[in-house]
Amino acid sequence: MPSLSVVRGANLAAVPKYRPTALFIGGTSGVGQAVAEALAQVTNGNSHIILCGRNKVVADKIIEGFPKTPDSKYEFEQCDATLMSSVRNTTSSLVGRLPKLNYLVLSPG
Repeated sequence: MPSLSVVRGANLAAVPKYRPTALFIGGTSGVGQAVAEALAQVTNGNSHIILCGRNKVVADKIIEGFPKTPDSKYEFEQCDATLMSSVRNTTSSLVGRLPKLNYLVLSPG
């Protein structure tokens, strides 16, 4: 098994050359938040991250901690994943305005 330093080096070398777009369902706490923060750090802010959840205040605080660059784009999308009507509305909104989605992280709850 490789050492942690080897794994970290490989992860840093795997940074995409493009600006990835990532949607985090449940991105305002727990695993979703941690992965969103990690992506923002690994890409040095060269990413479009959408946190999807119920609490805008919490999302705004998380986004404040992300690296800021001219290429970074961070946003919050209100959605309650326990309500299918909310999921449908959010999906329609995102599909209508996003040209692509590179990463989808599902960790609600």
